[in-house]
Amino acid sequence: HESVRSQPALVPKIVHHAAKGEFPGWDITSYDADGKSIYIEVKASIGKVISTVDITANEWAAAQHAQHKDRYHLYFVTEALSKTPRIEILRAPHTYVTSGELTLDPSVYQLNLRQTSDPSDK
Repeated sequence: HESVRSQPALVPKIVHHAAKGEFPGWDITSYDADGKSIYIEVKASIGKVISTVDITANEWAAAQHAQHKDRYHLYFVTEALSKTPRIEILRAPHTYVTSGELTLDPSVYQLNLRQTSDPSDK
């Protein structure tokens, strides 16, 4: 993250959560130029444009959480496998949904393959 370069002491504090088996609702905890925590969820594509992304219920809950919402950022990485990937940042995505500038549409259901009751009961 660019702002951390100006404060090298913060570099060891950056956390890549998935690499540690943690799923707080974002991929990386980093820091802004003032040394305050920011919460980064990364969405990537090998294409040149990202027009929609899947957001899990856990990610969206974190994006709206009072403690995180104004410091939660979506990083859109396009041309991810190229020598020159591009990164665009959407800060505080909840504000865009709340204002109606962007929409959040439910589109995925989870099918639980474990039976919750005896099938002979039906």
